Amino acid sequence: MMSSSVLLKALKSIAFAHNPAAAKSVPVVECVRLQVSENKLRMDTTDLNLQGRVSIDVESTGSAVVCIPFVWLRDLLVSLPEQPVTMNIDGKSLQLLTDNGKYRQTGREPEEWPKETEFKQKSIMISSGRLLELINAALPFCSKQENMPAMTGVSLKITADELMVRSSDGYVLCNRVVALTDDDWGEDGKPEAPIEVIVSNRQAKAMVAVHSPSPYIQLAFSSNAMRAENIGFAGLTITGQLIDKRYPSFEAIIGQTNKTLTIGRADLMGTLSRINLVTDSVEHKIRLSMGRNLLTVAGEDIKLEKEGKEDLLCDYADDQLDINVNLNTLVTCLKSFETPMIQINALAANKPLHIRPADLVADDPNVSLLIPIQYKN
Repeated sequence: MMSSSVLLKALKSIAFAHNPAAAKSVPVVECVRLQVSENKLRMDTTDLNLQGRVSIDVESTGSAVVCIPFVWLRDLLVSLPEQPVTMNIDGKSLQLLTDNGKYRQTGREPEEWPKETEFKQKSIMISSGRLLELINAALPFCSKQENMPAMTGVSLKITADELMVRSSDGYVLCNRVVALTDDDWGEDGKPEAPIEVIVSNRQAKAMVAVHSPSPYIQLAFSSNAMRAENIGFAGLTITGQLIDKRYPSFEAIIGQTNKTLTIGRADLMGTLSRINLVTDSVEHKIRLSMGRNLLTVAGEDIKLEKEGKEDLLCDYADDQLDINVNLNTLVTCLKSFETPMIQINALAANKPLHIRPADLVADDPNVSLLIPIQYKN
């Protein structure tokens, strides 16, 4: 016996790993796997690349396993008002008893369920706030191009003293680094050797979508997968296949600047929202003109005969520099920080822009980097 609302909440929390398309090759994954044992109900979903698992307290007798269509169980629970419900498992069938009725559904053989990945390496327990904050900042920068598989994910490098998260689509880069102290590690301790992996975009999104109730997340690694445990409601565990590629090195283009402009982030984002109204809706090209204590932002749409520009006060004392960028990627860079003032570091019109909080030094590794684009006058 269990609460219908708790059961529904648990089911929804693992919905991210339910993908009906995956059932075309392995039909059983259209189901949710339910395993009852010792007053615990474990629930699993998978699409073969991603797996979700939760465990809730129930009143039970004996033990049993059943695989029931996910959509059927979800829709039934959504339609029920809050009430106690009872599950009876008979072979591959599930009967759900409510206050006023009973519902039965036949599923698939539990033996068809994909085998779980084995994690034999020592796990680590890292600050959930540190990890999820950096992953969340990196996600908007991931590539959507399948011909660049490494860059569709988020690169993680974890050592005993440092956490680095990186993502890029080839035109814009997010690089975040934080120093780790003893307070950032849980009871499982620090990694014995540096860990470098590329986490899939879907697993990263599933992790940051959860508001972790625990100060620490336990991470376990196999040769091709990562498991994040204790990350949400009912001990949510998220397991995903790692991207088995080498992540590109961007060290050569990070830190090479000699001009610095400081400006209010909200002011610049407000200007960009207005310039967007007169900018080409396909290419989103704009020009940034850096002059002494003045930044001019200009955009145009030649076909629709519209244009606009705005002047913004800023702190800039270097030579005049005009640089052309994509408006949307610039907004992505600005959104990746929350500080009121940001600095834009530059070298030349054909070199990347480095965007950082204004209180960081110009070569700080915490940077959003933007590649210029060609622009015709």
